[in-house]
Amino acid sequence: MAVEAQIQPLVPTPQSLRQLHRIECASFSEPWTMAEFDFLASDERSVQIGLWFREHLAGYAMALVEGQDCHLINLAIEAPYRKQGWAKRLVHTLLELAVNRGGRRCHLEVRSSNDAAIQLYTSLGFQKAGIRLRYYSKPTEDACVMECILPLHVAAYTDPS
Repeated sequence: MAVEAQIQPLVPTPQSLRQLHRIECASFSEPWTMAEFDFLASDERSVQIGLWFREHLAGYAMALVEGQDCHLINLAIEAPYRKQGWAKRLVHTLLELAVNRGGRRCHLEVRSSNDAAIQLYTSLGFQKAGIRLRYYSKPTEDACVMECILPLHVAAYTDPS
């Protein structure tokens, strides 16, 4: 029997933080620390959701919403769950929550070489808005700044479940 995936709020428990950090370390060359995730959980501006298969966290998306501004700050999917539409579903759900909190525009930074992520964000209605020089390290790389108006109007969005 297949286990049904659920997108739910990411509640900071020791188990969820360990799973979150495991995905983060596997996904990024300069991962956030457990302390950074713990601090973010206490920030009233933060919106955090996870992709769950029962008790197993397979991905997450995080944003900060302040007034009408939303900053998508982190997105990661475990390798076995990539290229199945989960990242798109997570971002879409996260931005719906941001709209519910008053968000009217969203921006993000993505490595300029990350064509898959740029394509994902473009498919959701984000547009390139600029470059942040040498934004990333390990390796040093520019960030492509992308932004969109909320709420999203994505005609091609389909739920992968």
